[in-house]
Amino acid sequence: MVICAVGLFARADFQTPGGMSEARAPLAFWTLLLGLWGALNAVLLGDDLFNLFVALELLTFAAVPLVCLDGRPET
Repeated sequence: MVICAVGLFARADFQTPGGMSEARAPLAFWTLLLGLWGALNAVLLGDDLFNLFVALELLTFAAVPLVCLDGRPET
């Protein structure tokens, strides 16, 4: 539910305008959001400690670049 809300909210900022080729930031954002969604599903559905550990690592690998996507020095 939260990922759906983030996707709907971010659609205005990260959509590719018509007639232009795909830009780097929107492509990276949607790819990382899909990875984040999959990792959260793996965390919630994992049934043992090893799967939970792997899912948390996948979550970290998707969330950190998503936070730094803006590219400003403050981030």
